[in-house]
Amino acid sequence: MKMSPWKRLALGLLLLLAAFGGCRYWKAFAPRAGLQIAADGSFEKDGRPVYLIANLIYGTPTTNAYADLPPGMKIPSGSEWIYAQPPARAQFDRLGFNATGGETSTTWMRKYRPEKSFWQADSEVDWTGIAPGYYNNGLPVYVDFTCSDWTHGALRPEPGRLPSPDAFSAGNCHFMPYSVVTEEGWRLYREMFQSGARELLANGVRPFVYELFNEPTYEDTAPKAREALAKELAKLPSAAPSAAAKVETMKFHERAFARAIRQGKAALREIDPEARTCFQPLGNTLDKIDPLLANETTDVVVTPTGGGDPFDVLVSLAVAGKRPLVDGEAYMGNTRASHRHRILLEYARGLNGTYYFKMDRPAAWNPVWKGPDGVRREAEDFPYRALNPLACPPEAFKGIQDAAHDIAAVNDLFTPRDRGVPARVALLYSQPTLRLARALGRANGYYAREAAMALLAARLPVKVLFEEQLDKEHLEGVRMIVAAGVDATLPETNARLRKWIAQGGTLVTVANLPNLTEWGEPSPTAFLKPQTETIGKGRHIHLAQRPSTRDAARTYRELAAAVGVRPSCLITDVRTGEEVPGVECAAARRGKAEGFILVNNDLAPRAVRLRPQAVGAGRSDWIDVTTGLRLARTDEGDILVRLLPNVPVVIRAADGRAATVSETPEAFFAGLSDWFASHRLAISTDAYYVPPADAVCVDLRAAANGKLEDRFGAMPWGRKVCEGVPFDFIRIDQNGEKSGVFLKKNEPVSVAVQGRVQALCVLFDAPENAKGPLFAGRLEAEKGSPAPFGFAAPAAFERTGWRNMDGRPLYLVQWTNPQPEKTFNQLCLEARQDGISIAAVTIQRPDSNRYAVPFVPSAVKCGAWGRVSPALQDGVLNLCVSDETTDWSGCTLTLARPIPLAAGDVAGRSLVFELNLGETPSGPAFQPAQIPQISVTYKKKNGEIVNGSYVWDGFFPVPPQKVDADPRTWQEARIPLRRLAGEDAREILKITVQFKIFESQRAGLLFRGMRLE
Repeated sequence: MKMSPWKRLALGLLLLLAAFGGCRYWKAFAPRAGLQIAADGSFEKDGRPVYLIANLIYGTPTTNAYADLPPGMKIPSGSEWIYAQPPARAQFDRLGFNATGGETSTTWMRKYRPEKSFWQADSEVDWTGIAPGYYNNGLPVYVDFTCSDWTHGALRPEPGRLPSPDAFSAGNCHFMPYSVVTEEGWRLYREMFQSGARELLANGVRPFVYELFNEPTYEDTAPKAREALAKELAKLPSAAPSAAAKVETMKFHERAFARAIRQGKAALREIDPEARTCFQPLGNTLDKIDPLLANETTDVVVTPTGGGDPFDVLVSLAVAGKRPLVDGEAYMGNTRASHRHRILLEYARGLNGTYYFKMDRPAAWNPVWKGPDGVRREAEDFPYRALNPLACPPEAFKGIQDAAHDIAAVNDLFTPRDRGVPARVALLYSQPTLRLARALGRANGYYAREAAMALLAARLPVKVLFEEQLDKEHLEGVRMIVAAGVDATLPETNARLRKWIAQGGTLVTVANLPNLTEWGEPSPTAFLKPQTETIGKGRHIHLAQRPSTRDAARTYRELAAAVGVRPSCLITDVRTGEEVPGVECAAARRGKAEGFILVNNDLAPRAVRLRPQAVGAGRSDWIDVTTGLRLARTDEGDILVRLLPNVPVVIRAADGRAATVSETPEAFFAGLSDWFASHRLAISTDAYYVPPADAVCVDLRAAANGKLEDRFGAMPWGRKVCEGVPFDFIRIDQNGEKSGVFLKKNEPVSVAVQGRVQALCVLFDAPENAKGPLFAGRLEAEKGSPAPFGFAAPAAFERTGWRNMDGRPLYLVQWTNPQPEKTFNQLCLEARQDGISIAAVTIQRPDSNRYAVPFVPSAVKCGAWGRVSPALQDGVLNLCVSDETTDWSGCTLTLARPIPLAAGDVAGRSLVFELNLGETPSGPAFQPAQIPQISVTYKKKNGEIVNGSYVWDGFFPVPPQKVDADPRTWQEARIPLRRLAGEDAREILKITVQFKIFESQRAGLLFRGMRLE
């Protein structure tokens, strides 16, 4: 049948409208940036695999989130382009980003509360200024619908007004303030999703993926949710065991959340028919979310916040299957090395993209940002604001390009999901076991995490399998399954396991047997016994006692060898020959090309032998792709590699590639001692070390007579450790615009000191071309002769204590007092030539009282919760954990004698302590583990007692922010007191230490030397 031109035009318009779901607001769209999802789940562009390194503003692109830098803020020459606004594609290309992301306007809430501004929550995307540079730049766009109470989740119920009270959730519902059980609640989510999609389409943006929820937990206890749950529980048989109601409650909330994910995608596709969706979990094993069920309809899978640990990534890869896996909120640190480390670590673990959190700077509405020295305060409180130059120096961004360079060198090997090293060992992930463990308070729910770490330490090619994935497709090529702690299973699981074993598989059960139903009753399909037994062509091996991680690694490797599974490699210490489990290793093979990525998670340098096994065996030449070095090899075929802490090493078989330089085994071993000596203090290459408790910072405020800022731009203020020495920098806005002591010849300056002096440390500035004596001084006592000293160039220029952003130094000198037993009361300083200024002076005492909070029973009273066992011995507080220790557990130390605080102490002092890692329930820890949260309870000037906020980041100067597992070393943690207490605090009454969510390695913590400085 022929159709008239007018009808054809009308039909074309109808089809066009249908393509946009009836949306009336649209423009001509750019394609989705040419990014495609390959058949194996990795990203590709123009037919080549690509790893996404993306910037994420985490907020609406407005001038508020991209505030002007303060007038006079000094930016290193040549770096100004990084901070230019509005942002442009050229900036992102130059930094190394190939994708971007952000949020949408929250203006959809105005119809409910038109009279309120919602503080910063009422945020509208600036489509005429900032936003086009983020969203309309041709890069793939990731849309974040975080429903926090300062963004899309700002609505609250109000009597007599919409939204109805039934629209809101209650209980444990993190970033899910609206109900997903009621129609009223779902309507708000629908409006949020569709409003954002309409806004983006109207402005020419077609997102690559929409993140529906960020860090959600859903355990709704609102009345309507309780009613719906009660109806479900009423279906339980009267004879159901006590655990049944708890298990079914968890499943109810799991289904509700999964339904919200499905409905969210459907709502978006009414506006954007090609919408892809995802969500970002807070953790794979949190209550009320089943990761496999929740991701049933998503198009991209996201790791837990920050990328998770190795076990989280294995679980996420199992969930993803043939879908991309990304870290939607990556914390990069603030150094060039830390940026490279975070990207390459996630790349090695098998992710397909890293989203940098977060590419903005302090918001214009923030009063701290506007206050005195606000840039610096913001940098301390929000170290992840990448466009605050004091939080993330411009030099750090070069780490992105460094990582991109290394990825490009092995793109063909590691970027595709299939790396050519099939997983022959599987770890069973059981959601029924997790539910029952939580319901009954048992510890076996996390045994799988321990097993994962042991399997990775054994260098075995491993993957995670959910019970639902015990089918032919997922079991293809798997020869051994480890079921650690698994007891409750799905009805069909035992039949599937029996069939697989009978066909020749080896099942290793650890501590428990899968012989229970989901409710904890004996399973009618149970068939396994607590012993080693032959079943058909295969075997079941039961390990009744849970081994330590090191022992488990050896056991799993031996059992895998029995079924013909070899590790990808072996990694041993060149000096001791012992294995080095703290080094992560990823292997890849494609045709004749092969490679490894090694990451030293320990906090000490390692020199290792990498012995190829299943991958790389027989290859003669290997190149470090970062340096171009052809690596040394021993006669046994071992590759010799030096590994610095958190500095990934990427190597591949040479395959004819030219090396920049080659190294022989003889040269490697000959230079080893010097290499260890130069990196012994890999975390802090201190010029001098003054124990913080022994340091007394001299008060120079009264003697200050000039502005160091005129020479250096921004200066530090308050307490800062410079090359191992604590100094107290004068805060210029609190000292009459004077921050330094400018010395003059023949005009000595005197300041008070009191006590004995072991050493004197001085930070000073001098002309670069100065020669001969620079300045001199003396310590004076009431009785007896003074102790003179002096400093001259060039020796005084050998140590640099601090540099500004242009590299201009303050020099550091130390003088050892020959009379440490003598008491002095005055320090005199005098210039020997012009141009000498003093920034800070510190005295080292020979006899300080080291511990302000002595860990002895008479000094503190320990109150623990969550099954943490505190112990006090020899000045050390040991927080021991067990299998029964829960997440969010900890200990409160009530001080027998409160710590007094004077006016100004909160602004200028820090809580300082030393940390080490304790033991795990199964034995010694073998790699760095979690950081705790710290808070204080304090009394205000008016007598009111306040529980301060928890602090959990910024403990250490370098990433990863974790506690070292080496029992020989202690790490110093330093938290500014103003992050813990208000300015009007006058006494600290209690100090609280809390574990958050335990990582794969559940380990205790040791504390000592807790004090204020």
